[in-house]
Amino acid sequence: MDHPTSYYKDLLAGFIRDELTVEEAEALLSFIGQYPDIYKEMLDDPAIQELSARQAQASGLKLSAQADARIREQVLAHTGLETGAGKVFLLRRWVWAAAVVLLIGTTTLITVLRNRTAHHPATIAQGASNIPAPQVSKARVTLSSGQVIALDSLSSGLLAQQGSIRLVKLAGGQVAYQSATGETFHEMQYNTLTNPRGSKVVDMQLSDGSRIWLNAGSSITYPVAFVGNERKVELKGEGYFEVAKDAARQFIVTANGVNTMVLGTHFNVHAYEEQTKVTLLEGRVKVARQGQVDSGIAIRPGQQALAGGAGQLQVTGNIDLAAVMAWKNGVFNFDGMKVRQAMAELERWYDIDVAYEEGVQDVKVFGEIDRNLALGGVLEILGNAGFHYRLEAGRKLVLMK
Repeated sequence: MDHPTSYYKDLLAGFIRDELTVEEAEALLSFIGQYPDIYKEMLDDPAIQELSARQAQASGLKLSAQADARIREQVLAHTGLETGAGKVFLLRRWVWAAAVVLLIGTTTLITVLRNRTAHHPATIAQGASNIPAPQVSKARVTLSSGQVIALDSLSSGLLAQQGSIRLVKLAGGQVAYQSATGETFHEMQYNTLTNPRGSKVVDMQLSDGSRIWLNAGSSITYPVAFVGNERKVELKGEGYFEVAKDAARQFIVTANGVNTMVLGTHFNVHAYEEQTKVTLLEGRVKVARQGQVDSGIAIRPGQQALAGGAGQLQVTGNIDLAAVMAWKNGVFNFDGMKVRQAMAELERWYDIDVAYEEGVQDVKVFGEIDRNLALGGVLEILGNAGFHYRLEAGRKLVLMK
């Protein structure tokens, strides 16, 4: 060891503050590779953890406990060195309390530091600070008659009446269907709730008492009143459901040709792409492809059913439910997500379009970011993690190699 341990601890602190020179970063990286056990002890030092926490709080970046544990294991295993697949882990700022850890091809910390001046995010993100996180709901309801009602057209009160069913907006912003007389409907009338890109999450209560939270870039078609022996809705995008119990009528969510069937439970359906993910939080559901109910599979709380293309349904256990529900709870969760998936979330939330220069790798990212940040704040965090980008006219974000 060329210097006392305290010297490398000071380098680590400088790294967290993003103050190292290229030469100092090279010295720290060499030390980590030679003395991983001492490095691990440094990471557990209260002073280092406190500094990391302060940097995290200032950045608006968060990290789930499960992501933190995986990052610790992975980075300590590789300590910045190449793996057999020719990959390296790149650890930038906010080491543990709110680290962004990227698995980035053969790019090293040193390369990123040397390129930082040429692609400084403060310069590239000009104009991004003028793209705020959604402040209002742009959601709209299309009635069975074809009439379109903007939900922000009034603060609260009656939006529409269809027979004895009243569509109202409550003081807290929730939309609800209420029955005034208990009249029985004999014919289905379908409405569609659309929550476009760049809109806040919208919360709606159906006529049976079930509640739905709809993410940006999503829509759901549903009966004004449920008739017959089932309650069926069709989802595009992502929604979280808290289904009112009704032992006589199962509740069915159809998305991308996949049916999720329940009697009363809490679950999330993610169906933006061809791949559909059904995650169960409470109760029990059965997931099947349309027309193949007998071959469906039942999942339990903490499990996720995955259906992609025409392949078989797959079930995964021990799902990080906090990560699945992050969108509803006001954060982006990028725990192990590919960059293009993460950018798709930004597209829907900020109503932007993302393009990629040739050679941009679809790497994994870890961490959480507050969804209330303006786009500029999110891009600054990504820039500090080694990404390069520019914002062009027409709300177009280009990721650069």
